[in-house]
Amino acid sequence: MAFVWRMALCGVGFGFFQAPNNRAIMNSAPHARSGVAGGMLSAARLLGQTLGAAVSPFCFAPAARRLKLRAVPGALLRSPAQ
Repeated sequence: MAFVWRMALCGVGFGFFQAPNNRAIMNSAPHARSGVAGGMLSAARLLGQTLGAAVSPFCFAPAARRLKLRAVPGALLRSPAQ
């Protein structure tokens, strides 16, 4: 559980960074291209979320192995006939 405060700290930091960064990106685009800039910003955000969701299990897997945690409990892996 020591990672919870670290994740919370990262979340707060990302929150303070993201709003001004998005505003700077949108203000730097010409008004006629604001729709394109918004689309690119949304696509970049979705790509980051997707890659983060795909990579995060690899980050937590060593700790799960060390703690001998399993994604599915053994009782759920057995078939009803056993």
